Amino acid sequence: MHPEGELPELPPGVRSRPVGPIRRGWERLRYDQITLPRAVAQAGAELLLTFSDGIPLKARMPIAAVPPIDPRASASGILEILRAAAGRAGLRGANSILIAADLAGAEHSGQRYPPFVSPPFLRPEVESAGGERPQVLCYDTNPEDIRTALAAWTWVDGSLGDTYPLQFLTWDPQIAELIAATAAEFEVVESVAAGPPSGELSELFRAAAGFLSVRPQAWGQPFRWALASGVPVAGFESPSANSILGDAGYLVPDGDTRALGAACLSLLVQDELAESLRVKGRRRAAAYRDRPPVELIAELADRSGSQGGRRAPS
Repeated sequence: MHPEGELPELPPGVRSRPVGPIRRGWERLRYDQITLPRAVAQAGAELLLTFSDGIPLKARMPIAAVPPIDPRASASGILEILRAAAGRAGLRGANSILIAADLAGAEHSGQRYPPFVSPPFLRPEVESAGGERPQVLCYDTNPEDIRTALAAWTWVDGSLGDTYPLQFLTWDPQIAELIAATAAEFEVVESVAAGPPSGELSELFRAAAGFLSVRPQAWGQPFRWALASGVPVAGFESPSANSILGDAGYLVPDGDTRALGAACLSLLVQDELAESLRVKGRRRAAAYRDRPPVELIAELADRSGSQGGRRAPS
């Protein structure tokens, strides 16, 4: 089940079903608490596995939740505050909370699972096809994080903007429009693009020159893709970033956009530094399970579903 809109390519054996739009405010709250659990029940599902921060308070089936990492401390607007509060209460009542084993200091306790990437990310790096310029990738989609990433990118654009474009990965047209507008505000529009990958996501990563990150996204999976693909990472320090990347990332103090821009620039011009991080990243990724994610998630879901009825929120 997912909101209407384009999705990344799904693994074999995974079906999708759009169940309505989702934006902000009341529509987003309604999707979390009413639309999604109702659609899952109508589909006859035995378990709801969610990677969202909007955990339903009530559902007819057990819930297994993979909570976001480094969540924002506050929400703006009464409906966003209400949604965040409902999501936290729903998480406390989930039957199982699943947390990657490489996440130290996670906010929630729960069942640990071995981190994984799908096999295509573990193949050798590839050359950019068709003479295209190697890109720096960015996965940040929160409006505040987009501004921070682009503020850092201004330090790269002046030196290497004609050589290395910054590609934001997003499947949401509204986010892509926001990125374009913010890039115009920072006067870096010529070196910034936003949208879904034109081909395989794994090929895009394996051909990338670097990865720029304000904070870990999607339970840290883009970091693992970068490590497995041999892509050097520049980002802000945080408990989760430090624990996933270790010494395989170039991390700078949180909030220092100039330092983040300088770190990204260093990855692009200092070949010895970039190669060192690539080697460390691949070594770190050697411990990842190279099974299709759908298989591992199915195992975790089966264990969670066998735990019986839903817990009462504490």
